[in-house]
Amino acid sequence: MAKKQSKLLLVEWQDTVTIGDWYGNLEEIKPSAVEVVGWLVRDTKDFIVLSSMRNLDGLHGSICCIPKGCIVTHKELKNEPV
Repeated sequence: MAKKQSKLLLVEWQDTVTIGDWYGNLEEIKPSAVEVVGWLVRDTKDFIVLSSMRNLDGLHGSICCIPKGCIVTHKELKNEPV
């Protein structure tokens, strides 16, 4: 049986920033722009789940769950077997 091919995505999203120390210049604080590449393993109304690593047995690693409201852009990448 052929393995279902997952979409490979490049996603740009806005991440939260936490500063755990005393900080004076509050005007400098802003969300962090982040890019991640991974296989789409789950897509819901509210969030997506990407896996940056997968093995040939179907296990996934380096999982990233991103709320859709934080996504700035996304692009499907060419996903060819090696």
